[in-house]
Amino acid sequence: MNAPVLIECVICNKPIDGARVEKTRHGRPCSLHASCWEIVLQEQAAAKERRLEMARNSITRSFLYSAKHEHLEQVTGGMPDWPYARIDNAEFRRRASKKILSYLQSYSFGEGMSMLVSGDTGTGKTSGIVAMMYKWLDEAKATVPVPTDSSAMPSFRPAFFFVTGHELVGARRNWRIGSDAPIVLEAKQTGLLIIDELGYEPASDIPFEIIDHRYRQQRVTIVTTGRKPNEFRERYGDALYRRLTEEGVLLEDG
Repeated sequence: MNAPVLIECVICNKPIDGARVEKTRHGRPCSLHASCWEIVLQEQAAAKERRLEMARNSITRSFLYSAKHEHLEQVTGGMPDWPYARIDNAEFRRRASKKILSYLQSYSFGEGMSMLVSGDTGTGKTSGIVAMMYKWLDEAKATVPVPTDSSAMPSFRPAFFFVTGHELVGARRNWRIGSDAPIVLEAKQTGLLIIDELGYEPASDIPFEIIDHRYRQQRVTIVTTGRKPNEFRERYGDALYRRLTEEGVLLEDG
């Protein structure tokens, strides 16, 4: 009597004389050792995790690229690199204004609302914005879909521009005649603009020019200022004030 012919495992090419798994490969049925199938699943999971980590790293690189303004020809300070400025950091939560902290935790960029944050020195205006940006980064990394392959990186690009009022006004003053300053162009075009400490820079039409342009393009602008809302309104006029708060938010503390 002839011995039964054993089916070979498509992974290790050895005869299957015990538990086996039936699968379809390239449209054709095939058999595997149960142990080989476990190895396949582990390798698939590891490959998926590698692609996911690449996608997360891609988002982080884009975020840091925007934060440092490395694409500009002029030097700006960039977004402050304050490790403590994170929503879940105990030191930050202790130092920041409870009112500002409470609102920023619930703020969503997806709602498309601009914001004017007014408060005294030390209330956490700037650090709150920095913490909110890193919260945005964490949310983006947590929800990014797994790319189908290593070349399919996510389309999400956290393109934003962080600039101080002094840098914004000084950019055009110090730029050559015949073309506009890259900082001004970036401030008009970026998806999210953050102007920090607007209110103490030399008098200029640039803040209104940029905020008005972004208002008409329905782009989100976030401004922090140490001036009271009535002082801010008096300095920049009703038109600029309305463009930030009419369909946006006035967050005042101090």
